[in-house]
Amino acid sequence: MSELENKMKVPIIYIPKTRFKKFIFIEKRYKSNGLIIPLGCDCHPAYMLNSLYLRTSSLPFDWLNIDPIITFEYVSKNINDKFNFFLKNPKLNDRGYFISPKYPYSEFMHEKDLNNQETINKFRRRIDRFFSLIKTKKIQFLHNIPVNSLHKESDIYQYISDIKLFQSIIPSDSTIHIYMRYDENLSENELLSEKLYNELNNLNIYTYKYVRGLKKNGIWGLKSHYHSLLINLDIKIKITFPKIFIK
Repeated sequence: MSELENKMKVPIIYIPKTRFKKFIFIEKRYKSNGLIIPLGCDCHPAYMLNSLYLRTSSLPFDWLNIDPIITFEYVSKNINDKFNFFLKNPKLNDRGYFISPKYPYSEFMHEKDLNNQETINKFRRRIDRFFSLIKTKKIQFLHNIPVNSLHKESDIYQYISDIKLFQSIIPSDSTIHIYMRYDENLSENELLSEKLYNELNNLNIYTYKYVRGLKKNGIWGLKSHYHSLLINLDIKIKITFPKIFIK
């Protein structure tokens, strides 16, 4: 298994002229020096942490689809409001996903029923866990913003302003790590994306330009690139004992 590969499989049983095969799978697992909390704007950060076994608990923003430009505004408002409107009076939007009317720009894409008490209790546990962690732990907040979500310079100004507000309400020893996501190459939306990149660096935000290769690799990109992506975001991780299973 090379340094970039995350999984290896080794055949252990094969019965000729049948479809019976068994493999030993060996998956790399990592651990971080600090706690990493994903903040959207979509499922990619949580999925990446899951893939590397770095997502150690379920938290409220893990699997939401949030308007990228106002993600930090959304997170800050929920912290300040103690999540009072996060799940209040949920309804389906025109795309068929649940939203809270207070925040129509945030979709609960993986929830079939937000009016179900079991689901509500699940999110309340995640919210309580979130507050407990940000009060007691040094946090590395992880966020991704698709560069094609930038349409005008005012989007950048709002995004930066919201990050500053977020910085003012989180513990001073916590850090923000943002990867700017390009679908195919770094020339996409070049003028606005470069301006955002410079603005983020001026704020001393850990920032990296990430190309996922959408056409070839799909929405998740290559899992083998996740390790280097986090390293380039100055999130220090190291290999721990691998996961080994037979399938």
